Amino acid sequence: MPTLRQYRREMFNRTPGDLGRLETIASLPAAGLTMTVSALATGTVNAGKFINKWLVRSDAAAAERVRICSNFAAATGTLTHAGTAYTDLTATDESVEILEFEPYLYDRAINQILHMLRKLDSEIVPTNGTGRYHLGDLSWLVDPGDVTNVFHSTSPIISRNPDFEKWNSIDSAGVLVPDNWTLAATGGSFARESTIKETGDYALRVITGGGNVGTVTQTFWPWAGVSANSLRGLTVVAYGVGRASVASSLRLRITDGVSTTDTDYHAGNGAFAELSGTLSVAATARTLTVSARFEQNDTAYLDRLMVVYSQLTDDVRRNDFSRWPIPNRIDSGPLVLRTGGFYSVGQQIQVESQRPYFLPTTSLSADGDNCDAPLIIVAEGACWKLYESLGPEFAARAVYHRDNYYKMAAQHMGDFGNREMGIPLPQFALGPAPMRWRA
Repeated sequence: MPTLRQYRREMFNRTPGDLGRLETIASLPAAGLTMTVSALATGTVNAGKFINKWLVRSDAAAAERVRICSNFAAATGTLTHAGTAYTDLTATDESVEILEFEPYLYDRAINQILHMLRKLDSEIVPTNGTGRYHLGDLSWLVDPGDVTNVFHSTSPIISRNPDFEKWNSIDSAGVLVPDNWTLAATGGSFARESTIKETGDYALRVITGGGNVGTVTQTFWPWAGVSANSLRGLTVVAYGVGRASVASSLRLRITDGVSTTDTDYHAGNGAFAELSGTLSVAATARTLTVSARFEQNDTAYLDRLMVVYSQLTDDVRRNDFSRWPIPNRIDSGPLVLRTGGFYSVGQQIQVESQRPYFLPTTSLSADGDNCDAPLIIVAEGACWKLYESLGPEFAARAVYHRDNYYKMAAQHMGDFGNREMGIPLPQFALGPAPMRWRA
């Protein structure tokens, strides 16, 4: 995930010599009022080249971060400032950003683009046997126009974020948590894991201690008010892939509030392994909860966890199912999806939408803050916003980077119409309003 400092530094790469440069600090002499940059020790360069430039030590503490260059000695590459003396004089592997303009302007421009940029998101809505689906729990959807495509899939995976690839929220301690999952571990911790995984980009790392049980839980209920449009009387499977180093620690549980099925424990051999268990949903059930339980002190990993309708197959393991665009209408206030057909329980409606990138707070405010938004697109857009803020004399540069940004942003969304194979179904009316073909 790029950090605020990385977005800012990429802006230099995209505007060589215009917005700033990044140089390695060779030393910070004892007085704390100078820094030596070997790459600038070229001689003959006038001191005015760097006087009044902003010096940003973004790898240091906040109190050491910003100074203004008051003098420059080209013979030694020494930058002098007249501000408060540095107290951190350790320059090992540290760089200085030499900026043409005030640092806050760069950071503000980056955050403006982070609030503008959208990614193409696909979310599961389990079918309920009707043509009506409430979208209120997809909190990023504000208007019907936020939905770009709607598909029907025969995939029997009926829980969300089954492979822990989506991370769009934080807990009370500011730690990233996976979408749709509730995490609980007294005396333990959770974290997004990008190295120890089986598939995809991420897994969930779980550390338990003190003899406490840690759980990862999702509760849902795809039904439309009557038993015929629910999972009652049907069979579901809890399926997961995890890794544990302690025996009798990791297992899965699925319950409908009436009956409960626990899987066998992971062998505790430090390797990823499948766990699965079957549940016949009770006739009086009103919810369905799947969880992974970590019952011994251990550092374990969870790569997949899901509920599957009917049976576990290799297609489920591969998540290899076709999908087709379907006619639909989105009613506003609150958002309700109306589909052009009734799809039996145990399948998926997939809602593609324009989703903003998640920021741990309302903005990136510290140099180490990070975001999943792509480095180059954000930097290009930030160059646009920065130049735009500097006045009319920079208008041409602002337009250049603005046009580049919009091209990149459109490609990033990937919303080029229906790319699915097959022949589009004809449009038809549903109720008093015409259907819209979203593809």
